[in-house]
Formats: sequence, structure tokens, C-alpha cells
Amino acid sequence: MTSVPLINQRRAGGALLGLYVTVSFVSAGLVFLVQPMATRLLLPKFGGSAAVWNTAMVVFQSLLLGGYLFAHAVVRFPTKVRRALHLVLVALPLVTLPFAIPEGLADGSPTLSVILTLTMMVGAPYFALTTMSPTIQRWFGETNHPLAHNPYPLYAAGNIGSILGLLAYPFVLEPLFDLRQQAVAFAIGYAMLALLVGVIVGWFFARGAQTVGTMDAPTGADATAAISTGRTIYLSFVPSFLLLGVTRHVSTDVAAFPLLWIIPLVIYLGSFVVAFRGPGKALPVATRTLRLVLIPAIMIASGAVLRVLFVAISMPLAVFALAAYVGHRRLYDGRPGVDQLTRFYLLLSVGGLLGGIGGALVAPVLFKSVFEYPIGLVLAATLLSQPAVSRQQMTKLIAVVLFGSALALGMVAGTDVSRLLFLGVAGIVAFAWSWRAWVFTAALAVLAVVVAQPAAGSKILAAERTFYGTYQVRELSDVHVLLSGTTIHGAQVWSADGPGNLAIGYYDPAGPAGHALAGYAERPEPFDVGVIGLGAGTLAAYLGPDDSMTFYEIDQAVVEFAQNRDLFAYLSDSQGTVDVVVGDGRLELARLDPDHDVLVVDAFSSDSIPIHLLTLEAVQLYLDSVKADGVVMFHISNRHLVLSPVVGRIGQELGLHARVAAFQPGLEDTFASASIWVVMGISEAAVEAATSDPMWTSIAVDGPLWTDNYSNVVSVIRWN
Repeated sequence: MTSVPLINQRRAGGALLGLYVTVSFVSAGLVFLVQPMATRLLLPKFGGSAAVWNTAMVVFQSLLLGGYLFAHAVVRFPTKVRRALHLVLVALPLVTLPFAIPEGLADGSPTLSVILTLTMMVGAPYFALTTMSPTIQRWFGETNHPLAHNPYPLYAAGNIGSILGLLAYPFVLEPLFDLRQQAVAFAIGYAMLALLVGVIVGWFFARGAQTVGTMDAPTGADATAAISTGRTIYLSFVPSFLLLGVTRHVSTDVAAFPLLWIIPLVIYLGSFVVAFRGPGKALPVATRTLRLVLIPAIMIASGAVLRVLFVAISMPLAVFALAAYVGHRRLYDGRPGVDQLTRFYLLLSVGGLLGGIGGALVAPVLFKSVFEYPIGLVLAATLLSQPAVSRQQMTKLIAVVLFGSALALGMVAGTDVSRLLFLGVAGIVAFAWSWRAWVFTAALAVLAVVVAQPAAGSKILAAERTFYGTYQVRELSDVHVLLSGTTIHGAQVWSADGPGNLAIGYYDPAGPAGHALAGYAERPEPFDVGVIGLGAGTLAAYLGPDDSMTFYEIDQAVVEFAQNRDLFAYLSDSQGTVDVVVGDGRLELARLDPDHDVLVVDAFSSDSIPIHLLTLEAVQLYLDSVKADGVVMFHISNRHLVLSPVVGRIGQELGLHARVAAFQPGLEDTFASASIWVVMGISEAAVEAATSDPMWTSIAVDGPLWTDNYSNVVSVIRWN
């Protein structure tokens, strides 16, 4: 019989419970505090892409699986050996803290580099932390505390700690401390946890032995579900897969920063808290509500831009919250007894890891757009049945989806009318048969396929998805348009006579960029321009025969689009000399040490600008890359972030002259787009020469000072 400490319930029960709750709370909080902290540290080295976070999630989920596997494997050891071994496991990573980015691991495949860098940087402490949740619950279940028969609420307590740890990062640590100080704070918290684990182990060795407690096992249908390996994995797979899909969906158009990674993860963890808190009657209400909202959620999941940030984020997150709760509540209802607790969490982590792999690694290879989000919504429909969709139902589902999708593609290939008609029919079928799980799911899948198709009059000429973003080149009437996510990144008029040679869009001669560069083009002497961010290569249209332009572009796929004359001709038809350097703009400027007349900073992923390109250190590097009388131009148009005060504050800190222009095209500006630009430089005369038009005004300087170690995106969000 396994021995455990003898607990005097009257004298020590409260203290014991408090100690176990505290360790669960602190360990889980540290697990989810280090995730945004470590990933934020990687952004400058990996282009600021949202894919950094999704790839990091796979690393963290893999380590979580390893931690749960360790906790499950050691249950066969004698109790004293288990507890001593675990104390050593928690104590060893102290020698690796505070963590920092290891050198020499950011080369080659960015996905592999992120995985290796994170593993080397925080792998040891993170692995130790992930073993704590099942281990602490198991240890508590082995006591004779009155609540030991059901240790699962400790998991809910741990998830509360996880949520607070996540929220503490964007609202406390990131605004108040730089990255070095954050790493030290994590090291202090980890040392405190190691001390608490030492107290629990010491308590055990000081208290003697007691028999193992058991949890009341589920009965009836839930008893059968409790031993279903496939069902447990599937119920944890779906919320995990949808988590990464919705994260990519909501963060593509804003910025790659911790808050928009954290919000979906907080909801994910919160669903565990609510689902694992004990008996409740919320599941029927949640399933009915989820059944109603999945249809409109699919209808707006095509990537269409919602201008109001709160609506654009809240709608998909609300649907995700319902789906995550339903899946996790079904997991709780199928929970096993305490003797199978570590196996249960091991299966749960397997499903979570498979969902992470599917969302972060497989989906980007299979799909040219963020199609994993609508797929996740379709999978959420399978959670509505109890038990989950059977093998027979799944066979019917696949057959109906394939047939319906083929029919849908044939019908929507014509006009918007046929597209809307098919959407209406599929929507009615989904609503009318929503009580039949496989019919409802199949109808949603067909809806997702239809919604993903481009509207009539829009032809996709090319599409690609890489680590850094999703891209499409579309033909809209007489214009070729390059889209990154849902945002236009360049366009060119394309008539029957061939491509036009006039810059349009954000770079139209009527706009700020066109006005500033046209002034240089009119000078008698040649000028040299550097551009961070290639897009369609539109700015090359301003070059004369003796001028030169160097584009710094991190994504080879964008380079191939811009150099393909069947798509865009700005580079091939430019009068000047054009060179393209593939790599991160900051790193390439530091390596090449150029001496441009003008440096244009215009790098985006969809509507999200990489934060590391708008820091004090970045701007100092830009100044070192232009002549003494040169200027730096920033394209800071953004639907959801007010960036001019940030740039202005950096200019003030460096003693620069700066001006801003917020341009709105008139009716006569046929191909011009609204845009916001900032010009700054050391020479006041150079800045004034580039900004002589009345559209240029003085710039605000009341924004936060962003550095490589500190940024506060929350303070510049435009919520309305």
C-alpha cells in the first residue's frame, strides 16, 4: 500500500489545502507568464510575425506533454522517491535563470529556429513547471484531507493562476519593466515556487504515512466516456486547434504583440476554470447558444475586414469561448478516478499538442489563407453531440461535405447572386437541421467553403502562405492588387495595353509619399533610396535613369511576386537601378551599412507593423543608414493603432526634426489611398524640403518611448 503523510485535519487541514492551492496557483501562473515574455523577446529576431506565437505555442504544448508524461511515468515509483525526485527536478533549472536568447540559433528555417531558441532559452524551467499540475493534484489526492477525493478543482485553481499570469504580462510587466527586468522577475517567482515545493516535500517526510485516497468515479454514460482514449484526445484537440486559428484570425490585422495572443489563451484557460469547478447546469445553455452562433460566425470568417476593433475581436472570441467551454466541460464530465488522474491529463495534453501542431505547422502548409479558423468552427459543431460524432456519423459527414463543396464551388463560380443563393440554402439547411449533429456540421463545412471563395469579378492570380504571412495577388477590374491578409500592400493599373507605370495606392503622387519622393526625383543629381518592405515594388516608379533603390524584404515569396512581370512590373520597368536584399530590414541595414538619401520604413504583415521596426534602437540604426542631410520616412497607416505619437516621441528623444501627414484622397485622386506618413531627420532643411506641402503638420510627441526592451502597444490602440 502506498504511504502518504498523516494529516491532522483539525489542526493542519486548512494550512495543507492552502499550501497545495498556492503551489498550483503559482506554478500555473509562471507557466503562462513566461510564454508571452519569452515570445516577445524573440520578435526582433524573427520579423515580428504572428506565426512566431503560434510556433511558440507548439513548443510550449510539446513541453507540456513531456511534463505530463513525466508525471504519469513516475507514479509507479515509491512515494518518497517520487517526491524527492520532483524536488530535484524543480530545483535544477534555477541554474539557467534568468534566461536570455542563446546566440547562433536564428539561422535557417524560421520555424525550426523559433523551436530551438525557445527550447534552449526556457525549456528546462518550463518543463519543470508543466509537471506541477498533475503532480500536485496526485499528491493532494493521496492525503486524508476531506476534499482529497476530488482533486480536480485544484486544476481550476491553477488555471486561475494561469489567467492572472497572462494578464499580468501586458498590463503590469510589459508597461513597467523592460525585458531584462522581466526575466529577473520570472527567476524570482520560480525560486519562490521551488521553495514552496520544498515545504510540501518536507511536510511529507515529517508527517509519516497514510493510505491513498480515492475520488468518486463517474457513473453511467460518463463512466464509459472516462476510459475512451480517442474521445478524451478529440475533446481537447478541438479547442486547442481553434485557439490557434482564432489567434491568427484576430491578430493578423492589428499587431504581433502579447495582448492579442493572450486574450484567446485567457479564454481558453478560463473555459477550463469554469468547466472544472464542479457540478453545474451551464452546458445545455452553452450548447444551444453555440449552435445558434456558429452559422453567423462561419459567414463572417472569410477575412472580411471589420473596421471597429472591439467588434472584430469580440465576435470570434465569444464563439471560441463557447466552443472551448463545451469541449472542456465534456472532458470534466468524463473524468476518471484519482488512480487514472495522470493518464487523463496525459491524454488531454496529447490532444492539445495535436491541435497545436495542426494549427501552427500543418495548416500553413495545406492552406494558402487562414482557413484553419473556419475549420475550427466546423469542428466545434461536432462538440454539440454527446458523445462526440461517431465513426458512422463522421463517414456521412465527410461524404456530404465533399459532395456539397463540389456543388458549391460549381455554383459560386459564376456571379455574386449564385454565391448568395447557395449561402442562403446552406444556411437554412444548417439552421433547420441544427439538432442533427452530422447534418449541421456538414452544412457548416459547405458554408465555410463557399465563404472562402473570392467574390465575382475578383480573380486570384497567385497565392502563397509562409511563416511571415498569407499573400494573394488578385485581378480587380483593371488593377492587380497584392494582399497580405486582408490589407492591400501594393497595386498596379493593368490594361489591355499592359501595366501602367504610375505609382498608385499609398504611393500615389497626390499623397505624402509621392509628394516627398517626387521632390527628390526632380533634383538634378541622382538619389539613392532604401525601402524596408517590398510589397509590389511600387516606389521604384519614382526612379530616374541615374537613381537607385534597394528594397529590404524578409519574405522570399513577396520578392517572387514583385519580380514576376505577369503580376507586377514596377521593378522590371523601373528607369533606375533596383536591388532587392532578402532578410530582416534591421539586420540587413546593420550588416550592409548603406548610405541612402532616403530610407522608407514600410514593412507590414497584413495591417500589422512589426514592433521591432519602431523602437529607439531601430530609428538610430535608420539614421546611421542615411546621409547627414538624409531623411527617414515611416508609413504608419493602421486601422487600429495610433502610431504617430510613438514615432514622434522617438524623434524627440533623438533630437530630430519630424512632420506627419494624414492624407485623405479627393474624388479626383482616382487610384490614391488614404495613408499616414512621418518624415524625420537630423537636418531641418532636409525635412522641410521633403514636407513643403501644406498636408504636412507638426507631430505629437506624447507617446510612449519604445525600445527593444520595452513597448506598450495597449496604450496606442484605437478601440473605436
